Amino acid sequence: MTSTVLALKQQQRGILFDPRAKFLALIIVASLLLSIGNEGLMGLVRIVLALVPFVLLVLSRNIKSGVAYIFIYLVAYGLSVVSSMFLSGPLLFLALGATGIMRQFLPGVMMGYWFVSTTTVSEFMAACDRIRLTQSIEIPLVVMMRYFPTIAQDYSQISDAAKMKALGLSQGPITAVENRLVPLLASAVRGGEDLSAAALTRGLGAPIHRTNICEIGFHACDMMLLSVCALGAILVFLIGVA
Repeated sequence: MTSTVLALKQQQRGILFDPRAKFLALIIVASLLLSIGNEGLMGLVRIVLALVPFVLLVLSRNIKSGVAYIFIYLVAYGLSVVSSMFLSGPLLFLALGATGIMRQFLPGVMMGYWFVSTTTVSEFMAACDRIRLTQSIEIPLVVMMRYFPTIAQDYSQISDAAKMKALGLSQGPITAVENRLVPLLASAVRGGEDLSAAALTRGLGAPIHRTNICEIGFHACDMMLLSVCALGAILVFLIGVA
């Protein structure tokens, strides 16, 4: 029964990658996109690296997020091209700055979203145990992984409650923001404390070794992902040296 449930979850999540490979790919892609330019071969490498989050989201059967990401990225790229053709002065500076920041940070943000949305806490803890990570680092990372999805879920519930009580923009933008921001801040503080207490309750800080039923390991898909990231890093290094 347990194996059947795990197989069903695996089919629903698409292609599964090892958490260690996902985290390493996240660091490499985000770092390279923040350090390379847009001219010549660097521009081609940037395009390839920017497509990595889209491909990974599609392989994980999160097609809606992948399409939304690539649409926003293409819009930002198009706006940068149009701005350089028709704008000048301060407006050009503002437009290129806004679109440039979007193109640099959005792929890294989506890589982080892919990592969090496709990695369970049990898988992440199993990966931390494999690399012999100390609990003083592992427990804060586990709490952080659960913190942001919990805050997003709380914000969705707060928005639904505000709509049910007709607390929308009709009462003014400041009031609308207040009706959502104040409960969200209270929920954020309470959520962090609850997650920390839950981690300790489950024995994450115990000195004994914990067992884990998650089966992780490097497969062909992990090797392909790391090969693409390594190739991008090598090209950036060679182009920078040349």
